[in-house]
Amino acid sequence: MFGLIKFLLTGWMLRILIVAAVIYGLYFYQIWPFNKNVANMEYLQNKYCQSDQEQDKAICDCVLQKVQKDWDNRFTNTEIETLASDRLKGAYALQRSMQVVKVEAQDCLKKRGQEPAWRQFTTDLATLDNKLLGKVGSLVNSGVDKLKEEWNSRKEEKAQIDSKY
Repeated sequence: MFGLIKFLLTGWMLRILIVAAVIYGLYFYQIWPFNKNVANMEYLQNKYCQSDQEQDKAICDCVLQKVQKDWDNRFTNTEIETLASDRLKGAYALQRSMQVVKVEAQDCLKKRGQEPAWRQFTTDLATLDNKLLGKVGSLVNSGVDKLKEEWNSRKEEKAQIDSKY
């Protein structure tokens, strides 16, 4: 009886590991649901700057334009192209620039009467790619661990970005 339970659990765990590996592969190789780099400035500008909603326009003018200006001052065109194509580096650079421009961006949003837009934007960033991930539940943790391992293996690239700040 114990052997049967152990066998069933082993099969169940194997299935979970296979599904987690598939999801990680889809994310890492940017296939199907993960083919958009949500930290890509072009993607964000298309989403917010071409919208008719006042809050989105405020995010465009007060946040994205300031981040883009920060990137233009810190990175070469080649480095910005790399940030656009490398999801991990792009997300990290976006996070760092948002920290730098936060006060100025929030002041701009306040002047436009759009104070909640900062929180909305950061929430959007956290959830843009999460529709599929939300359905997978605990498997995401496996993928996150793999992404952390990937980023840890790229510490030199992280240090290069940090040196710009």
